[in-house]
Order: sequence, then structure tokens, then C-alpha cells
Amino acid sequence: MRGLLVLVLIAAYLLPSIVAYIRRDRANLGQVAVVNVALGWTLIGWVVSLIMAFSNKGHLPSGTSVNVSINQGDVTTHQPNYHDDERGQL
Repeated sequence: MRGLLVLVLIAAYLLPSIVAYIRRDRANLGQVAVVNVALGWTLIGWVVSLIMAFSNKGHLPSGTSVNVSINQGDVTTHQPNYHDDERGQL
């Protein structure tokens, strides 16, 4: 009976990480797990990690496409002249 209680408490503690894993949120899983394990002992850290596990921040809805175009214009570089300083000397 005591072993079952320990398993239930561990599962409750790791609930945010379990939720992120079940949701297949691989991009967010590492961040959730770190916050959950490191700060989960505080109520605030546990709640923050649970919110992170349920958030879709940084993810696009299914069926959404993004078009990106990059315009690379003329790139001018400036090479400083190390042979002469302002007075014409090194």
C-alpha cells in the first residue's frame, strides 16, 4: 500500500512532464521537464510547468502554412585600413 502511495505522489509531481509527453509536444518537453523537476517542489514551479505543458506557444495550428522569402541585397563591407592611422603613421 505504501509503494502505491509513493507511485501516485511521484506521478502527481511529474504530471506536467507526463502531460507534455502525452501531447507529443517534443519541442516543449525538455523545458517542461526541467522546470518540473527543478522547481516542481514549489507550488508555483509546478503550476508554471503544468501551464507550459498545456500551452501551444510556438506551434502553428494544423494545416497552417508559412511562406518566407529572404531578399539578399548588396552587402557592402568596410575593411579598415591598418596601414595608416589618422596622422598617416602606424
